[in-house]
Amino acid sequence: MAWGESSVLEHITPLRERLRSYLALTKPRVVLLAAFCALIGMLLATDRWVGWPLVLGAIGGISLLAAAGFVLNCLIEREIDARMARTRWRPSVRGEVNNQQAVGFALALGLAGALLLWHLAWRLYLEYSDALAKRLFRYSIWYLAYLFAALLIDHYLRLLWLPGAL
Repeated sequence: MAWGESSVLEHITPLRERLRSYLALTKPRVVLLAAFCALIGMLLATDRWVGWPLVLGAIGGISLLAAAGFVLNCLIEREIDARMARTRWRPSVRGEVNNQQAVGFALALGLAGALLLWHLAWRLYLEYSDALAKRLFRYSIWYLAYLFAALLIDHYLRLLWLPGAL
């Protein structure tokens, strides 16, 4: 190799590390848990099978939106994460991904998830009865409201009752 030339491997390693940093911001294990809960909710919400394309698309959209939320969470709580040994390694804390990059990534994930779910909701509305669509929508709203309330209560009760947790 002549002076000034670089190998492809020298460029792949930083790219791989950058992609790992972005992936870590999404908290993939928690996203998988959210996707699993969504699948269970879909199976309980209807009496008949709606088909793999709809199920996989819905889980994909929900996963993208959850990932966007976790990226924003990492950005918002980076000072708290820096003080905790369990979260000190996160890319937002170490400065591997700056604020603008994190917000842009979250917006891209959120937009992709919202568009996918909007497309699927429109297909569901066109292909199935209005009663089924209303039932699924009503169930998902109640489920998300309950989940969000439970997470908020759990988070703030820990902060109030366990001041040494931080």
